[in-house]
Amino acid sequence: QVLTKPKVSDKSKTEVEGVNVGWTNQCAKAQPLGYRKIVHLVGLGFIMCFAYLASISIINQSGQIHLLLENAANGNLSYSSISPAQHSQAPNFPSIFRQPPITAPQQQNTTEWCQPLHFKAEPGPVVALASFPGSGNTWFRYLLQQASGIMTGSVFKNLNLLRNGFPGENIANGSVSVIKLHKTTIQRMEAFDKLILLVRDPLPAILAEFNRQAGGQVGYAPPWAFKENNGERWGRFVYKRGVSWEEMNLAWFSHFSPQNRLIVFYVDLKTQTEIQLRRVLTFLNIPVRDAMISCALARRQGLYHRPKRILHFEVFNSSMRQTLADHKRRVYSILGKPATFEKKPLNRT
Repeated sequence: QVLTKPKVSDKSKTEVEGVNVGWTNQCAKAQPLGYRKIVHLVGLGFIMCFAYLASISIINQSGQIHLLLENAANGNLSYSSISPAQHSQAPNFPSIFRQPPITAPQQQNTTEWCQPLHFKAEPGPVVALASFPGSGNTWFRYLLQQASGIMTGSVFKNLNLLRNGFPGENIANGSVSVIKLHKTTIQRMEAFDKLILLVRDPLPAILAEFNRQAGGQVGYAPPWAFKENNGERWGRFVYKRGVSWEEMNLAWFSHFSPQNRLIVFYVDLKTQTEIQLRRVLTFLNIPVRDAMISCALARRQGLYHRPKRILHFEVFNSSMRQTLADHKRRVYSILGKPATFEKKPLNRT
């Protein structure tokens, strides 16, 4: 018996083939549509992922940019905001304060110097120029550069100073004559071999710092700033800074031995400029040249001088004056200088 394959009727075959054809047609139609959807979804996923990552990056960078812009607006980028890669490296200088610079920054202003500014011929002691903010540190550095021809340095990177007369800004080692700083920490003080402590009466020092914070290097705080919230903001500033003024000066003074420290009072620098410059140069072992001293005195006005401004009200009330007088009396008695006090209204800011 021969087995034969059962025949499928034309109708059944059509139905079966119809089903197969139908699925085939549907798959043929669905496949391109599904492919497009997949491509679209994958692309959308990539776009969303990229947008998310970009937003995170922008948020992170915006905070840094905001901080940099804020500091740059004040012309003051702190030493801590500068990456280590931006500092010179040398094996003979183990401390960040002892790293010699490679080259001097390009000077961009037209300041006339008694002689072109330069680094020390040989790196020497690392000398701190410590002062409470508003004590005339910038003017002191200007006079010293005029009288010596040697750059002064700083632990800060003030862009305004860097471009206008202080090419040693952000250099903190023995290649410059002195290094500006304000902060008082044991770690900072121990990084220095010698100290010049610039001391100014707390009343004008605190007032100058308030003006600097509100108006920039040579600007002013607006008159309403002293009266804001019935003077509460200004009052908090005065009392807090009075404590800082005393602590800062006494901490630096007590950390250095008498042979390694020199006290310069701002009032003496103004009234006895030549005497004080000679004292400073001798302390720093920099040759004292009469011609350079005379030149510095002829150009003593200096940069970043804040012109006087008359206010029609007293900025320090009796309580503020008494508190600051107590701080001054304690500090001056330890530093060995009689404490005289300003009695006239201090409305020249």
